[in-house]
Amino acid sequence: MRDGGGDQLFTDPRYVCVSNDGETIYISDWKQSSVTSFTFDGEVKSTFKDERLVDPKQICTDGYGNIYVCGNRSRNVVKVTADLEMGTVVLSDVDGLDSNCYMYSISYCKDTNTFYIGYETIKVFQLDRQDITRNIFKMY
Repeated sequence: MRDGGGDQLFTDPRYVCVSNDGETIYISDWKQSSVTSFTFDGEVKSTFKDERLVDPKQICTDGYGNIYVCGNRSRNVVKVTADLEMGTVVLSDVDGLDSNCYMYSISYCKDTNTFYIGYETIKVFQLDRQDITRNIFKMY
């Protein structure tokens, strides 16, 4: 797949998710350390890159329009706005992520406001409903 200028968009895309409204596709490319958004017509909307997100793979959305991306080499989870304009590290080893293991999966349950992150085991983090903008997670 190429962008409007004819440049190759991906080196090694691995994971995909769709926005809550069903209008946007998000794809992570671990070799380019990027997340790119598209319309269903294939038009590129935006690309996100941040030095704090290295080797992005697993990706999901929450019930509020944000994208969560697991950085396998940066060993963190980065919250990215739906327009891919801004990213914030919301989980790292200080929050209980295992810095010695690669993350295999991330999933969000909007009914319980909970993230499930798969390693060799499953870690569960709950997003505080009272303080969504600060992304306070509680590990179970």
